[in-house]
Amino acid sequence: MVMVLDLHYNFNQKKPTMNFFIFPATLLLFFFYTSQVYSQEMTVFLGLTGYQYYEDDRRLITAEVNSLLSDNELAFTYWKRSRTYNTIAFASSAIAVGTAIAIVTLDAENPASGGLYAASIGTTLMGLILTLSAHNQKKKTVLSYNKGLEHRTVYKITPIGNRNGLGLALKF
Repeated sequence: MVMVLDLHYNFNQKKPTMNFFIFPATLLLFFFYTSQVYSQEMTVFLGLTGYQYYEDDRRLITAEVNSLLSDNELAFTYWKRSRTYNTIAFASSAIAVGTAIAIVTLDAENPASGGLYAASIGTTLMGLILTLSAHNQKKKTVLSYNKGLEHRTVYKITPIGNRNGLGLALKF
C-alpha cells in the first residue's frame, strides 16, 4: 500500500512564502517521530497437523510465511533448509515403512536378510535425525526473523518526482 503525500512545488507559480512550508513540514515530522509502528514478531507451534505459524494472534499460512521470510536472507536460508530436511525425512520414513512391511510379510521359511534389517533401522534413524534437524532449523528461522525486526518500522518513506513536482511516498 502506498500513500502519497503531495508536497510538490509548481515552478510556474509565484514563489510561496516560508509559512507555506513550515506547517506541512512540522506536521510531517511530528507524525513520523510520534507514530513508530513496529513489525510484529512471528511464533511457531507444533500442532497435530504440523507446524503452525502466528504473527501475534493471527495464524499465518505457508505462503504468508514465505512472503515474510523472503525479506530476511538468513531466516529464508534456514526456512529452505528446514523444508529440505523435512522432505528427505519424509522420504526416508517412507523407505523405513516399506522395509518394515517387507520384514513382517516374510515367513519363517524365507527369513529377512540382515541387509533388510539394516536398511529399516538406518532409514528410521535418518528420518528421526532429519526431523529433529528440521525442527531446529524452523526455530532458528523464527528467531533470526524476529531478531531482524528489532527497531524496524512498518512504513518506509521514499522521495518521488514526476511532472507534477517533488514529493514523498509513504509505503506500508
